[in-house]
Amino acid sequence: MAYTNDSLFYYVAADDTATPATGFFIPVAELPGIVDTELADTDLAKIGKVIVSILTALETYIADLEGVMPPLGLSLNKSTGFSATDVLNTYRIGMTFYSNLLTDKVDVLPVPISGTHSGEGALPLDELFPSITKVVSTVDTVDKGIIIKQTFIDAYSGTGAYAATDVTLDSRNTLFGMLVGFCHNAAVPVRTNSVASCFKTKTLGNLAATTLSSVYYDTITDPMSALQAANKVFQLPLLITGVLGVEMDIPTSLEVKFSTN
Repeated sequence: MAYTNDSLFYYVAADDTATPATGFFIPVAELPGIVDTELADTDLAKIGKVIVSILTALETYIADLEGVMPPLGLSLNKSTGFSATDVLNTYRIGMTFYSNLLTDKVDVLPVPISGTHSGEGALPLDELFPSITKVVSTVDTVDKGIIIKQTFIDAYSGTGAYAATDVTLDSRNTLFGMLVGFCHNAAVPVRTNSVASCFKTKTLGNLAATTLSSVYYDTITDPMSALQAANKVFQLPLLITGVLGVEMDIPTSLEVKFSTN
């Protein structure tokens, strides 16, 4: 078999493989820290390594942006600390949402539609992974890599108007939904003496009301978003800690926590 799978990903270990399910295909060359020989493994540690790879790609993308606004409402800060045995990277991730009471809608912050920042702040998946493609079942892939299953994406980022269907469109809602799902999903078990998972702990924090500076509202000339004064704003934070410089397929290597701090 040219692929293995769990409930989040298919791991395509050979070129020209008939796609086993609909989803987003990312070639292994665009997954930091992943090599193609690992894709044929079936151990639980691999799922954690892929998640860390996606986080690393996101961190690098944001750090390399110059002259344009970063993904609107999405924050990612990495710090380094130490445990008794490991060097740890801590990712603090937050996404700010807004509610429109007139339309009964909760969504990521709307990108600005006027002023010098018009159109900035979106995050298409093909900017994060330039060669990512939407694939459908039975169509051959042309490379080794992973497929993020459409069923998993829909479960955490929504269907209908929220469904992820085009890698060139703004995917902040999809991306953050996947980050929540990666660690909230039961397919990613907590490590025990008998389970070789790379996750040590994982908890989900609460959505909390927050406030934003007036520069994010459309009442000024060059707003940072298209928010209106009547919109209510909320934030959901994530806290993810992983070992620095350790092969992630060693099942002692990743600690994941969600927190409201």
